[in-house]
Amino acid sequence: LPTPGKIIDLVSRHFKVSHDALCDSSRKAGLVRARQVLIFLLRKELRLPLEAIGQLVGGRDHSTIIHSIEKIEQMVAVNQDVSDEVSRLRTMLSSS
Repeated sequence: LPTPGKIIDLVSRHFKVSHDALCDSSRKAGLVRARQVLIFLLRKELRLPLEAIGQLVGGRDHSTIIHSIEKIEQMVAVNQDVSDEVSRLRTMLSSS
């Protein structure tokens, strides 16, 4: 069963960023996308409350968490590459 730690590990390896970078305040494009995917997976795979996800990713506000989830949902809907990437990550989680 996936845990927050497993999801953070998977996303940090996939995007080649450190755990710390995922959870700090940087807004570099590559990091933002990795963090948004992390937030999306924490919500969809674990059904964690918004506040709990916010705590896991550096104390972010629940409105930031909602924005990240909606952003990835939109990207998955219109961008096949993002859709494939998220699907691959979800498959890797379910098989881990």
